[in-house]
Amino acid sequence: LSNTKLPNNLENVNFSNCDLSNRNLSEYNLKGVNLSNSNLSNANLLHANLSNLNLTNATLPNNLENVNFSNCDLSNRNLSEYNLKGVNLSNSNLSNANLLHANLSNLNLTNA
Repeated sequence: LSNTKLPNNLENVNFSNCDLSNRNLSEYNLKGVNLSNSNLSNANLLHANLSNLNLTNATLPNNLENVNFSNCDLSNRNLSEYNLKGVNLSNSNLSNANLLHANLSNLNLTNA
């Protein structure tokens, strides 16, 4: 998918096992997307809507500033050293997640 032009609304698309590394997905609607086993390293997700999605074994970029992760299962994820500034984690599962040294400023943790 490295050279494929994607529409901004990708709600409920199955991107499992896809290489989305280095993609500009800034401000994309990825609500309900299946990203299991996908590579998102170095992807730009600034202001992206990633609510209600499957991130099982997905590789995420370190800069997740202002991403909407509401209603996501981030349990057992290693998010240490990640930039989570302004991230919406409302109603998300963070049990056993490693947040050591992560930037957690302006975080929404309502019911997380």
